[in-house]
Amino acid sequence: MKSKEKRRENHLRYGLVLCTHTLHESRTESNELFFTSITQINHGGPDIVHDPSQKSIIAGLNLKAGRLSIALSDYAAAFTLFEHGISYLGDDKWASNYDLSIELYDAAAEAACVLNKRDRVGFHVGELVAHAKTFDDSVHCKFCSLLYYCLLVNLFLKLFFPLLPRRLINRCKGTSKCGSLERVDGFDI
Repeated sequence: MKSKEKRRENHLRYGLVLCTHTLHESRTESNELFFTSITQINHGGPDIVHDPSQKSIIAGLNLKAGRLSIALSDYAAAFTLFEHGISYLGDDKWASNYDLSIELYDAAAEAACVLNKRDRVGFHVGELVAHAKTFDDSVHCKFCSLLYYCLLVNLFLKLFFPLLPRRLINRCKGTSKCGSLERVDGFDI
């Protein structure tokens, strides 16, 4: 029986070998092998990789796979891939891999928004905004966050606002404030 560490190293090695064969091809079969290779690499995990430049490359591969997943309308897989990519960047990500960090956090926030993962939207937006060097680096992520909360407010209003006029009218029916109204703004009383 192989040790857990050895199995994880094998996942990484097999994933890297598969990945080298799929990067330059654009066929559908290559996309499937590319996803398989990234899955194998991610099963290895970031703590198996010791070279920081290799971690950066793997983070970029996760970004590429996540974007490909979005193109295939699989936001759940994309979100997972973006989070894996972030995990490969390490603690000094904002200093050593600033551009890649911006792209991964922005993409993760957008995917979390689509998946209605409010806590993850807040986390990724917060991290990106806290570390962005310029407004332009954070504007898309802020927009996604704003759009997410606008959609939530819109949903809330659609669910509860149609009931609001009836409740208000019923509450004041028979009082001196409303008198004997039969119709109010198209609503029968």
